[in-house]
Amino acid sequence: CNPIYHDEITEQQVEEVRLKYELPKRYLLTVGDMEERKNFGLIVDAMAELSDDVELVVVGRATSYTKRMKRRIKTLGLEERVHFLRNVPLEDRPAIYKGAEIFVQPSIYEGFSVEILEALSVGVPVIATRGSSHEEAGGDGSIYVSSKDCGELAEAIERLRGEPLLALQMVERGYQHVKLFRSEVAAYNLLKSYRRIGITLAE
Repeated sequence: CNPIYHDEITEQQVEEVRLKYELPKRYLLTVGDMEERKNFGLIVDAMAELSDDVELVVVGRATSYTKRMKRRIKTLGLEERVHFLRNVPLEDRPAIYKGAEIFVQPSIYEGFSVEILEALSVGVPVIATRGSSHEEAGGDGSIYVSSKDCGELAEAIERLRGEPLLALQMVERGYQHVKLFRSEVAAYNLLKSYRRIGITLAE
């Protein structure tokens, strides 16, 4: 992911973006354009099963699917607990991630979820859905749930919010996992692969 996510993020920076975007003090976060495959409805339905102090911040481009989800949010009475952010510049995103309690990636399909790496890089525990590329991106320190079971997602969120030690352990394992995706490590592994099949690159 972008090197900006590897920079230190101060509490002051987190507070500044919280005030700038009027974010709640505690929130879940999901990031990505609101396409149907992103399965945002899973989080919306899970929110209805969680206590009223759980709020969600959504960062991404609006689509026709967003309109459907907003109708669902209204039906469930969640308008005050779900916050949509659009056109967030790159420089503000790491602090928005850092301020989150949990990053949730509910997609049915992803080629590769860079957003998971972004969350792990700044020290936020991740809950993602099983399958696709999520396990590769999130490593064995993240929690995985069904893409069709909002109850399982709600249980995972409740568990993680109620077990600070588990959250800290997931953060530490996440830091170790994202090292595998640093550009220098990727370049080294690519060179090893070339050499394994007998290709020599010019110096």
